[in-house]
Amino acid sequence: MLSARHLIGLLAWVSLCLHCTARAQQPAPPQYTTFAVGADSVYNVVINGKGTIAGSYQWLPSHARYRGFVRANDGTITEFRVRRGKNTQVTAINNRDAIAGFYVDAKNRMVHGFVRHANGEIGSFDVPEGGIGRRHETIPRSINSAGTVTGYYSDASSDFNGFVRGSDGSIVAFNVAGSIRTGPESINDAGAIAGWEQDASGILHGFLRAPDGSVTTFDAPGTGTVPGRSTYPAAIDGAGVIVGSYTDANTVSHGFLRAVDGTITTFDDTRAGSKYGEGTQASAVNERGEIVGTYSNGVDAGSFLRRPDGALKAIRVPGAAISTVYSGAINGAGAVVGICWDAGSRPQGFLLVP
Repeated sequence: MLSARHLIGLLAWVSLCLHCTARAQQPAPPQYTTFAVGADSVYNVVINGKGTIAGSYQWLPSHARYRGFVRANDGTITEFRVRRGKNTQVTAINNRDAIAGFYVDAKNRMVHGFVRHANGEIGSFDVPEGGIGRRHETIPRSINSAGTVTGYYSDASSDFNGFVRGSDGSIVAFNVAGSIRTGPESINDAGAIAGWEQDASGILHGFLRAPDGSVTTFDAPGTGTVPGRSTYPAAIDGAGVIVGSYTDANTVSHGFLRAVDGTITTFDDTRAGSKYGEGTQASAVNERGEIVGTYSNGVDAGSFLRRPDGALKAIRVPGAAISTVYSGAINGAGAVVGICWDAGSRPQGFLLVP
């Protein structure tokens, strides 16, 4: 029979073991890392499935000059720019480290698209149907694992039209029937494209372009029906799930998720405002159903991570007043990249590893 002294000791030992077990079962806290390119400001970062980060930085603030960069998993940063270009802007990266973006021609100010391959080689391109001179813009928005690029270009009337560029350089221009402007935003590995189209009344609608070229248009429930209101898809995942935002009759933004069957779920960050120009915007989604986006209100703005069960978690970079995320900001492992502002109000990149 145990004595009282031994019994107390045993209970204390059991309590300690339970405490240690509970601590061991607790998830590790998220790890934030901030980064910059020298002393310059960082803009528009994206991440691929391998964890490679790409983006743009402002190397000559007084003249608004931009260059591109690639950040490897070990933190090494490689800077690059397109030759004979005044500005190099990165918009997307695929799982093979190919980067898509655009630049401004130093001679005629035309905007050309480019693809930078993993070996550093850069090839530029233009949509043949585009305009001439300053009216010409080819803006890649997304690149999939096969190297297929989608985006939009301006024609001679300065209206935006969609395009798909294959890895062999072939380009197909397209427009959503009945629209005056078409803006593809994201392409998945199957070749499905999500984007927006504007009708003659000035309202933006969402669209899904299947790999065979067929197009389905849609509106998030609650979208306003007067000019200036919109359903704006930002990203599509591998299964065909689309996320984005829409503006209601009061020009307040709300997030939405469109399932493969076309069902649309809307959501809001509880910190978002409900006045003109405020609200919630979804920016990117991964294959696990995790969504990242931003909110704004009359006081501040910030970022969030939405779990597949609908729960929202704040993204708070230590020491930063504001953080924001863009399309392509989360990968399949749940790593998130974005922009935050340091104490000196300088934009820098951040990486959140869950």
